[in-house]
Amino acid sequence: MDKRILIIIALFNAAALSVFFYKRAYANSAPAIHLNIDKNVINAGDSITFTDNTEGAVRWKWEFGDSEPSYKQSGKHTYFELGKHKIILTVYGSSFGPIVDSSKEIVVRAMPKADTAKQPAPAPAPVVAAPPKPEPKPTPAPAPAPHKPAPKPQHHNNNSGDDGLPKDDGPVEIKK
Repeated sequence: MDKRILIIIALFNAAALSVFFYKRAYANSAPAIHLNIDKNVINAGDSITFTDNTEGAVRWKWEFGDSEPSYKQSGKHTYFELGKHKIILTVYGSSFGPIVDSSKEIVVRAMPKADTAKQPAPAPAPVVAAPPKPEPKPTPAPAPAPHKPAPKPQHHNNNSGDDGLPKDDGPVEIKK
């Protein structure tokens, strides 16, 4: 056989063995995720507390099934949408790639209605009289405007009197 073929086969075997031993040595090196959710069933508007204690983790991505992710190691999340929500945690470590855990599920239900048969009726609110409204003060009538006498009409006819009619000079003689 040609030496070149033997060298290629030897290199291929060495590469396959190194991949095999690498996977065997490091496949189980990623730690298990240690996530905790404090409640599995909540009412709409309530919050859950979430924590992760995965050894060697340096980054987190929490997906709560309602499009509101968190990138913190721990915290609180409030649900408003009713139904089942799958919680997915992706953990990144300095010495391992992403590890995903989606084993948690939470149920969000509607707020339970108060059972009015078991609860006493609320006490009526006390009646409080409103203070009397003050009487409005009368406003004084405006002072009348000073009276000005009407101006006398002016006439250009010297034969007229104060009333605009011709002056009566007495009887008039008619000549024939």
